Amino acid sequence: MTRIDNVSSLQDREALKKEIRHEIRGEERRKKLAGFGGCVLLLAVFVGVPAFMAALFLAKTGFVDVPLLSNAFYRPSAPVRDVVPLKGMTADQVMKELEIKAMRGYDPLTSRLSLPVGEQELTTVMQDAVALSPGSLPFSVNRLQAVIEPDVVEIYAVTPQHGRDVTVRMSFKPEVHGGILTVVAPNVVLGNQAVPKMLAQPLFNFVAKSLMDKLGSSLGPVGTLSDIKLSGGVMTFVFYRQ
Repeated sequence: MTRIDNVSSLQDREALKKEIRHEIRGEERRKKLAGFGGCVLLLAVFVGVPAFMAALFLAKTGFVDVPLLSNAFYRPSAPVRDVVPLKGMTADQVMKELEIKAMRGYDPLTSRLSLPVGEQELTTVMQDAVALSPGSLPFSVNRLQAVIEPDVVEIYAVTPQHGRDVTVRMSFKPEVHGGILTVVAPNVVLGNQAVPKMLAQPLFNFVAKSLMDKLGSSLGPVGTLSDIKLSGGVMTFVFYRQ
């Protein structure tokens, strides 16, 4: 082998080493890039999934117009049944009739007074209260009604939002504590999205508590509220009169 051949062989080996080193570096870069891509993907999942779920939650309520999602996922809910207000009656007229009814339900032996209030009467009082005080609710309503079941009361409202009718359903069991009408652990559905329990109570207080307070204050002169009983279509207030 000549000296020229030795030089050529050394050059070939050096070139081969450089090529191998270049390939190794390229493979390391590809691995790092793949690792970085995996991190970006994980970050997108951790950030994107909660963001998508939040957007989906808002879209299903109907109160926020989320592009694409609102049209695809929003569906209005329906009440237990339809209830219409008493024709030609105002809240004041209803309350006067209830006062007369209350006197008939007084038991002098127990000093107890029972006052049954029907769905139509309750619906009339609520609708009139909202009409007279539009600011009593955080949104305008096209429809408002109350359904009374044996174990729960449902307030159902329809409000115009973003060019569509958005429904609000609030179901609860009223209780009496210390002579005060209270509501504990209500169920709230906005559109077709159930609101988590931790948010349902403050949302109910924000939306419907003023209506319940108005009803309680209207009945206050009758006596001290001691109990509430529910039956199909009727909510009976039991008062104690000293």
